[in-house]
Amino acid sequence: MFSQLCENPNTHIPPTPFTNGYLRFDGRGDFLRTNNDARLDLAYDQTDNFIIETKIKVTRPYSLMRILGKIYAAGWMLSYHTYQPGVLSFTIGNVTKDVYTLNADTNWHTYKICFSKDSLKLTTYVDETITHTYTNYTYGNTSNNIAFSVGNTGLPPTFGFESYIVYDGWFKGSIDFLKLNKNNSPLLNYDFDEGIGQYARDSASYFITDRTLPGEPSCGAVHFMLGFMPASDTCDPEWISDANSYTTDFYPLSTGFRYYYQNQSQNWAAYLESFSLSLTVWNGYLVNGGFFNQAGWIEAKNIAMWDGAQWYPVGGGFNHEVGCLASYNGELYAGGYFDTAYGNGKMNYISKWNGTQWQALSNGASDLVTVMKEFNGDLIVGGFFMSVGEIYAPKIARWDGTTWRNMSIGMSGPVMALCVYNGELYAAGNFQYAGQEVCNGIAKWDGTAWNPVGQGIAGGEATIYSLCEYNGELWAAGGFYLMNNTPALN
Repeated sequence: MFSQLCENPNTHIPPTPFTNGYLRFDGRGDFLRTNNDARLDLAYDQTDNFIIETKIKVTRPYSLMRILGKIYAAGWMLSYHTYQPGVLSFTIGNVTKDVYTLNADTNWHTYKICFSKDSLKLTTYVDETITHTYTNYTYGNTSNNIAFSVGNTGLPPTFGFESYIVYDGWFKGSIDFLKLNKNNSPLLNYDFDEGIGQYARDSASYFITDRTLPGEPSCGAVHFMLGFMPASDTCDPEWISDANSYTTDFYPLSTGFRYYYQNQSQNWAAYLESFSLSLTVWNGYLVNGGFFNQAGWIEAKNIAMWDGAQWYPVGGGFNHEVGCLASYNGELYAGGYFDTAYGNGKMNYISKWNGTQWQALSNGASDLVTVMKEFNGDLIVGGFFMSVGEIYAPKIARWDGTTWRNMSIGMSGPVMALCVYNGELYAAGNFQYAGQEVCNGIAKWDGTAWNPVGQGIAGGEATIYSLCEYNGELWAAGGFYLMNNTPALN
């Protein structure tokens, strides 16, 4: 039974114009499923050999996914993270074996699983390379009355659109093709190029009456392989073509960040509040700072870096939150609420990482550092402090890599945001005076003195928390009612 594009009974639906297609599953109920076909059980006493081949990518790392198979109590399936964290595994007859340690990898891979009863060998391949060979391999009962399914295994043959009634395990990712050979004969051969925007079926004995137009509610008719898109209100996955542009999406980076606390004396543990406060790019890594002690599955105290596939600690991290990050002169700078870098000693609210260890910047700052920005060869640092190093520098200062210098007489209140706009440095926060000028929350540096920017802000918290350039203009956001005496809520 080879997959083929069925002759479309609805002539008003145009033929498929695309190639290089695949199916994308949203992880919230998308699935394909068959009727119950005992040949797909792969019963041991009826199976001399089998080969399962598929090309898929996972786009929600470290989440339980029962991707494809025919299993309920007994049977077989390809799954991710259901056996051990980050591992794609194959289960048959209640015996589970590793296929590939995928971890947070969200790329396309081709998987092949081969069994030979003559040699009692199960071999797994990823991208045509052997990953595991299991010898003296046998398996137990696989008989079940369940559908073969893609997107979540264990579906009954009559399962329809009521996706919420099924246990966890929905697949979020994409599938390019699927093949199943048993006893040297093909049972399934789906290449999802051919069904884009159309009905698809596996055998002429199963005629599709699932839906006539996108958006109609019918879903779950008895037919061999379900599939029709586009429609956003059903249990169907989305057909995608590489020839088409398609919407972007957000994806987690591994399992994100947590703060895990264990009270050994009282024998309890919990995940406490955790959060991220800052991102920067340094030496090709994405660096994140905040309040956490786990990044993905590794220990990382309040700072971690991402290489595109996994998180790493940056030294021993810090004893309190990292609130701002910057890359300057090839080194990574961190500022925030900490006063200690684990393994490297005292660090007062600011520190730099030279690739091997955290280092203090003279005596650091006298209070919290909230923002950093490179400007004219210096690193500009703002916050709640009154001094940095050995100098008096209320709320803002500049660092040239070796020495601290003040910027006029600083600000009368904390600096929360910095931005370079039209080649000039702007500072904002919760202050009335910048230098000797009344600036009301925002000021511009001319190289020697601070200058007002209009009449500044008023009302509410009277604080600007963020500045950026957009379409050639300077934008400000925060807690205020007026900007330049004009109503501008926040």
